[in-house]
Amino acid sequence: LCMFCGQFVCVQSFCCSDDFYGECNLHAMTCSGPIGIFLLVKNNSTLLLWNYSGSFIVTPYRDYHGEMDLGLKRGRPLFLDQKRYDELRRTWLAQQVPNTVARTLENVFDTGGWVTL
Repeated sequence: LCMFCGQFVCVQSFCCSDDFYGECNLHAMTCSGPIGIFLLVKNNSTLLLWNYSGSFIVTPYRDYHGEMDLGLKRGRPLFLDQKRYDELRRTWLAQQVPNTVARTLENVFDTGGWVTL
């Protein structure tokens, strides 16, 4: 789910991608330029994209006890954590998405594969 316009896009599938770029990257370039913020509904995670690089960050949705449910394995209802949502919103409004992606990629050995998302 694109956090800018609300459009659903495919993630890591071959149905909607071109020869090199995945649909999230293609959509980000037409919707918001080199920056993309996507809520991955099925995984309960957030994808940040910047200039064909990216990182995953925690989602603003938590269960009743304030815990994340990555992959939705527990099956509990999730609720919007306003504090986490405000952090994500500040990251976007302060134009910190490139910095967040760069800081996250500094700690990872395998930095490839983001263009296919």
